Amino acid sequence: MSGRLAGRRVLITGGEGFIGSNLAAACLAEGAIVRSLDVGLAGTGYDPRNLDGLDVERLTGDIRDSKAVEAALDGVDLVFHCAATTAHGRSLKAPLENLSINAEGALVIFESVRAVNPTATLVYVGTTTQLGPIGEASADEDHAQQPVELYSAHKMLAERAALIYGKSHGLAVSAVRLPNVYGPRMAVHDPGLSFLGWFIGLGLRGERLTVFRPGTQLRNIIHVDDAVEGLIRAGLRDETRGQVTVVGHPAHAAVIDAARAIAAHIGGEAALVDWPAGRKAIEVGHARLDCRRSWVRLGWKPGITLADGLARTGAWFRRHREAP
Repeated sequence: MSGRLAGRRVLITGGEGFIGSNLAAACLAEGAIVRSLDVGLAGTGYDPRNLDGLDVERLTGDIRDSKAVEAALDGVDLVFHCAATTAHGRSLKAPLENLSINAEGALVIFESVRAVNPTATLVYVGTTTQLGPIGEASADEDHAQQPVELYSAHKMLAERAALIYGKSHGLAVSAVRLPNVYGPRMAVHDPGLSFLGWFIGLGLRGERLTVFRPGTQLRNIIHVDDAVEGLIRAGLRDETRGQVTVVGHPAHAAVIDAARAIAAHIGGEAALVDWPAGRKAIEVGHARLDCRRSWVRLGWKPGITLADGLARTGAWFRRHREAP
């Protein structure tokens, strides 16, 4: 089979989650031989249906178990570390679990690559929420990181560790930060995982999409096909080695406008409401990204519009999932 990954063996941790499963499909389309390592943790976006119909070797194992990780690494050329527990607010209620999975688990991955497969390329998947409040300016790849909740703090720690492993042990490591990602296979049942997923679920059910006033805070939003294209390019291009690369869209959208777009293309109705108690503490305001250096490193930039991406997403869910 032809393709950029023809014949290459790929390991995806968290392969039965949202990002991981879409990445698996894209890698298969590029000719890769794909293996997934997933423990099946509830509340993370895990859904075993996500790999249905895909020729993926499924391994069940915890990323904190070095034996399971070392076995999964056997013979692979490229590792995408996507596995994580992703609920931002929940990380404040279960801090030790979040630390264990998102930081300790990442270190087990890095140490296992160093120990048993040091020639493999490693792509660590981080998040732009590591930056915390950005203010009115745009944030580039060197912007200070000041996370406001522990999920992002632990992801920041793991990203730094990945780059240290690359420099100290001579590993081929690329760190990629993703902004707000949406699309097929995403979890649409849990407001703690992603506001976009929750809104899409509400839209599919024809319910009200509530946005906290004034809803004008800007977000960088990309379709999952663009996200996985950025990850694959980060795994293939030398320009991303030892660097933080941000796969951000050229356009930004206000939260209320994103909600209205979901209502228009998927269903439901957008409405502004007051902030609930406790939620404002982890709000970061605008999240404008300046990704020009990253686009040069990748030789590409995301291009799927919000309207097109939402139309694709709605059509996929109606074909493949019952209303959540």
